[in-house]
Amino acid sequence: MISFEEAKEIYLNGIGASGQELSHLVEKAGQSDLPVLIQGEKGTGKGIIAQAIHRGSARCGRPFVSVNCAVFSPSDLYCELFGIKKDLDSKSENIYALTLADSGTLLISGIDKTDTAVQARLLDVMEGLYPYQVDMRFIGITRQDLYSEVLKNNFNENLYYRLSVLTINLIPLRHRKNDIPLIAEKIIRNNKQNILKGFSKEALEVLTAYDWPGNMRELESVIKRAAVLAENEYISPRDIIFPKERLSDIPEIKNETVPCDISSGILIDNLKSDTSFLDKQITPSDDLYYRETIKKFSHVINCILNINELLKTIINMILEVMHGESISLLLLDNSDWEYSIKDMVGLSEELKEKFYFKPSKQLVKLLVDDGKILILSELKNKLVYPEYSEMAKFMEDINADICAPLIIEGFLIGFCNLGFDKKLKNDTVPDLELFYILSAQAASAIKSALTYSHILETKDAKENILKNIMSGIITVNIKNKVTTFNKRAENITGYKVEDVLGKDVSIIGSKFAEIISGALIEGKAYVRVELKIPTKDKVMVTIGMSTSHLRDEAGNLVGVIVVFADLSEGLQIETQIRRTERLESLTTLATGLAHEIKNPLVSIKTFTQLLPQKFNDKEFRNNYYEVVTKEIERLDNLIEKLVNFSHLGNPNFSRHKIEGIVLGSLNILEDEILKRKIEIKQDFEGDTFDILLDPEQIKIVFCNVLANAIESMPKGGVVSIVVKNQKLRQLRNLDEKLYDESFLTEGDFVEIIVQDTGCGIDENNLNKIFNPFFTTKYGAVGLGLTIVHQIIEGHNGIIKIKSVEGQGTTISINLPVEQNKIKSHDK
Repeated sequence: MISFEEAKEIYLNGIGASGQELSHLVEKAGQSDLPVLIQGEKGTGKGIIAQAIHRGSARCGRPFVSVNCAVFSPSDLYCELFGIKKDLDSKSENIYALTLADSGTLLISGIDKTDTAVQARLLDVMEGLYPYQVDMRFIGITRQDLYSEVLKNNFNENLYYRLSVLTINLIPLRHRKNDIPLIAEKIIRNNKQNILKGFSKEALEVLTAYDWPGNMRELESVIKRAAVLAENEYISPRDIIFPKERLSDIPEIKNETVPCDISSGILIDNLKSDTSFLDKQITPSDDLYYRETIKKFSHVINCILNINELLKTIINMILEVMHGESISLLLLDNSDWEYSIKDMVGLSEELKEKFYFKPSKQLVKLLVDDGKILILSELKNKLVYPEYSEMAKFMEDINADICAPLIIEGFLIGFCNLGFDKKLKNDTVPDLELFYILSAQAASAIKSALTYSHILETKDAKENILKNIMSGIITVNIKNKVTTFNKRAENITGYKVEDVLGKDVSIIGSKFAEIISGALIEGKAYVRVELKIPTKDKVMVTIGMSTSHLRDEAGNLVGVIVVFADLSEGLQIETQIRRTERLESLTTLATGLAHEIKNPLVSIKTFTQLLPQKFNDKEFRNNYYEVVTKEIERLDNLIEKLVNFSHLGNPNFSRHKIEGIVLGSLNILEDEILKRKIEIKQDFEGDTFDILLDPEQIKIVFCNVLANAIESMPKGGVVSIVVKNQKLRQLRNLDEKLYDESFLTEGDFVEIIVQDTGCGIDENNLNKIFNPFFTTKYGAVGLGLTIVHQIIEGHNGIIKIKSVEGQGTTISINLPVEQNKIKSHDK
């Protein structure tokens, strides 16, 4: 059995197509990702060309899935290609060709045999209208002139134009008479199953004269048969046997033998070697039986994707065909480059549990490079070589007389080992070529089954993640079609996956679609966007949504992924928390207010009660006047602050530079600054944004903040004031313990930092400083920072305080430049 590379060399040699060498056309096709249509008679190498295009493309190494339309009924073919829904509730589907070929190449052989339903669905796939997102390269193969089938209305015209972007027409062998000797030479060289030097001149004339209805495949078969029959080192005309019905077409050739020198490498170089095991005359088996055996084996194993079932089928069929006594299949365990027994017949279970084989790198290279069927008796004659000695020991341990290394694309995936009855060994000549072919087909099927298992595991893992993740996940392709819609997305929107999959995203809601469209068309990425959308039942829900772009390996935009969550429940909880906070604040306000009013009233009441008794006491009257006046002023001051606190109202916005307001507040406090010997340090950026603000309210903020800083340093100190531009994305790095910025959108801010070197605030009091009537200063009311906090919140800004007792306090205030970019929120 020749390798793919050898077959490609044979099929591509000397062929012209559209004025170019086919090899050049295949190379160009491989460099693109366009669909390809390959037309040609049977045996012209259409499958080989398709594989060559795949292996020469960027998809090389990814799945290459072939579907032969001729072996399926129309309904079975539809199922094989696209799968069948099991039931709408489970959302599960059969694994089918489009799934297996995703990211790779889908080869459809006999595409002219498809019916209208399959053709229409294939057209949907190629035009991106298929309900599930697939990414694959299409190659169609046909023996017919597909355009003539279009003219007969036997094939979908639109599908033909989609598929025939690159068309390769293969020339039959009968029109390439000059190529036949060269191709025959390559076949005999690559066959490596003989020690022949080549063909006689007459033999080449016979080959050239024949009409070759089976084309390249028939030529390869005839030459391989002749190689077995040849009694000399050159193939003669009598060694060439054609099908009986074609013998009349062959001209009479003289029985002269003229050597035509062809050097030959050996693939299985031990068929006629002088060994005790293979000392019998080899005669060719019946060709029909040979073909039918290989066909049946290939058909059976390629229909099985479960790896365990596949291995069992392989060993049973090979054991029966080869008349062996024992057989074992070893496959590579990826963990530490060890080959272990995956299935066996005729060997002890203890061997299966304990046996493993870890070949040296030198042996692996030898096996991959040679690709030989190994015979134990042959290896024993070469024990002087370490690699042969290593392999012989392995075969003895596994009770194998012959071994086929399972090699796929230059990678050793395992071994197929066959043992024979010791009593019959001298009378048995195994068909090594048949064993080689069956093992090669087994290796290919095993690779496909392992790939299938990996795809299944990946698919299950992906579906499990999408099913259990707490966020809604939607993916949309570049045509705005929904390609993924997980369970959480169903729960939030009320739509079922079958309602939206493959349809325009606008079905979920126009606002939703607008965001997606912006992400696709304008290239925007949205983060934590909040919007209301209607569910399928017309109930409005608030969601928080973020988007990310999906790109292919070349960096091209292929879609958008949307992650979103239902904020309604969170907003209800947040509203409840804010309501509770308001009630707590009202309680604190009432308690503080009662305390502040009660203290002066106690003094007034006490003096009033004593007044009748001590009215004539001049000193008492003076004290009474002084205390009562002072306490009344205290009550008046409290009422004034409460009035100011309640009358703050909505800000009257106008545009101002913040530096001017800060300097104005410093001027108001100038006397206290000089009295306490406070040093003021200013660091203004110089080109800060003009801000929309209420200048009177903001002046109250800085008068209070600066007054607190000054009062914290009775013996002097330093107050540093920094004013600079800021971005919200930078603000997100700040400590969020003392404020909530989740309602803000990204934009421009101005940050004002006031830092003092005063006494600082106790850590236990830090979270109380904005509470009404909380104060640590004797005689103070405790409403200053409460008013500051209310003003900053009214300006949609944020305030943060850090303090270390004994070292000082830092207050950071961030005010937005624009008010219309702030999200509305419940304060």
